[in-house]
Amino acid sequence: MASRTGSVQLGRQGSSAGAPGPVPPQQTSAKPLTGTDQANIRLGYIYALVGKLSSAVEALPDTLVVKEDARKVMRLVKRCEVLLTDIQPYMGPSPPEELLAVFKGLQDSLSELLGHVKAIAAKGPLAVLMQADRTLTGFEDAVRRLDKCLAAITGNLPEETLQELERLRGLLARTRFALPAQHQAVMDAFRGGVDRMRAAHDAAQLAVRDI
Repeated sequence: MASRTGSVQLGRQGSSAGAPGPVPPQQTSAKPLTGTDQANIRLGYIYALVGKLSSAVEALPDTLVVKEDARKVMRLVKRCEVLLTDIQPYMGPSPPEELLAVFKGLQDSLSELLGHVKAIAAKGPLAVLMQADRTLTGFEDAVRRLDKCLAAITGNLPEETLQELERLRGLLARTRFALPAQHQAVMDAFRGGVDRMRAAHDAAQLAVRDI
């Protein structure tokens, strides 16, 4: 079976006259990427990121206070993925630059969200507990970025797809993340205590600086 290296197909060398030899590299050239090729490459990156993000979310310990919030984000991301698969057949041979920019924005947003989830996984349970409000702010920012990207989608799409786009954007706009009041009170008290300890330490250093 002939082997392939990149886009160059190698012939089989033979000892008899007329046997085909390797195709000279200078006789081949890379086919320029069309707009559809570029769009499909972007979509491939997006679908891969969705898979990695789903795995990263499910790998978070079930005991983490933000686990269900991470799953909430993941459900929204999955809805975005389904929408993209609906849009893909209608891109046409020359997708507009605006659509390519949408895909690039979604790719960047999902990559940043994946980094956020990985950062959560790298922290200990106590650190996640005491920084949960900031974690949720990161989730909410990610949702807002997704909505902003989808807002730029225009073009001749089926009415059903446009309705789904509108429903999804409405859902993204309404999504909020909040901790239980008791949890927020505990974190506020803890941070207040840390601030008081820092102030006392600074005051003590100031009192003895001339000793």
